[in-house]
Amino acid sequence: MRGLGAEVALRAVWRLVALRVKWEIFFRLDALFGFVGGLVQVAAGVLLFEAIYGRVQSIAGWSRAEALALVGTLAILLELERALLRGMHHLPGAVEEGDLELFLTRPVPTPLLLAFHRVNLRALWRLPLGIGVLAYAISLSPGIPGWRFPLYVLSLALSLGIYGLMVFCLVCLSFWLIRMQNLFWLVYDLSEFARYPAGVYRGAVRILLTTVLPLVVLANTPVTLLFGRGQASLLLHQALVLAGFAGLGTLLGRRGLRRYQGAGG
Repeated sequence: MRGLGAEVALRAVWRLVALRVKWEIFFRLDALFGFVGGLVQVAAGVLLFEAIYGRVQSIAGWSRAEALALVGTLAILLELERALLRGMHHLPGAVEEGDLELFLTRPVPTPLLLAFHRVNLRALWRLPLGIGVLAYAISLSPGIPGWRFPLYVLSLALSLGIYGLMVFCLVCLSFWLIRMQNLFWLVYDLSEFARYPAGVYRGAVRILLTTVLPLVVLANTPVTLLFGRGQASLLLHQALVLAGFAGLGTLLGRRGLRRYQGAGG
């Protein structure tokens, strides 16, 4: 009997070890595919601008180095959002399944808890892709004063906040809509507008992409400050956009919660 018990225990341990090995293999393969996907996306942006600048000297007044910095900055921004704020993407599922009380009963503001409850620092290992492109762009334009880098970092942080609040406003629509997960891909695709110099957008389109849908602000403003194309007052514009989306998100969140609780969620 003792031998039988030992055999059962060994089998259980073996199964646990095998399960862990499978999990690690799955994670590594998933991470590898994610890295390859990110590499392809970043490389596509770099090759696009390299091909264009092989024929022209500038695009809407932007140099090759500045355009490549846009590619790197957007890649950094999206990876930071993926690692730090991806928890907000689970709000529609929580509303649909009636599990939102798990967040409402905590002594932490619900939006913050939603945003950070699934922080995935492992996703940050793709961050060097964007940093590498940014470093290459900076190497093409030597002599950037050191004091511009803090402005760049601050502007990038504001851009991350703006992008996160845009996503939050979108997920708040789940209080009124059903099955809206596919809209996340729409927002991700629209972020491609941030990859191009602001000067290529004109008139009403430019106003739209710098205010109502401030996608151009996300990467253009940090790069503009880094390369000295604009004044530090651009940070004020970012702060105002951030405040606007914070107000809109607060309004949508409160009304959505009233609707959710009124429906017996």
